[in-house]
Amino acid sequence: MIANGHIDPSDSQLTADEAIRPVSMTLPVASTPLPAAPAPIPAQPLAASPGSTVPGLPGAYYLQVGAFSKEANAQTLASRINAQLSGDGRQHAMTTQISQLYRVRIGPYDTREAALEDAPAVNAKTGILPSLVAP
Repeated sequence: MIANGHIDPSDSQLTADEAIRPVSMTLPVASTPLPAAPAPIPAQPLAASPGSTVPGLPGAYYLQVGAFSKEANAQTLASRINAQLSGDGRQHAMTTQISQLYRVRIGPYDTREAALEDAPAVNAKTGILPSLVAP
């Protein structure tokens, strides 16, 4: 009962100690056990597919200059780059589809160093700063 703005303690269903104590909740436990987690699959070495390259082997490095969702756009860029780089004895640009993108890459280069050494010249000739790609 409230009298003069105060609550009569006898009207409360909880004692003062119970009112300030945190409530702990427990969740019901499932009556059926959960299935066991599947056993992990052991790691196995990846086999190289025909025509693929392996890091550290000759021909494994490329300079990527673009990636497009439309093949025609990738082909246009590859043609433009090949025209800009022609006569320099550099690698040619080509398109490859990986997932949903058509990537324009120059190469392959035998070593990482050869690809990185060619990147500034590709940038100067094309106006595009390429990224190093090593599978």
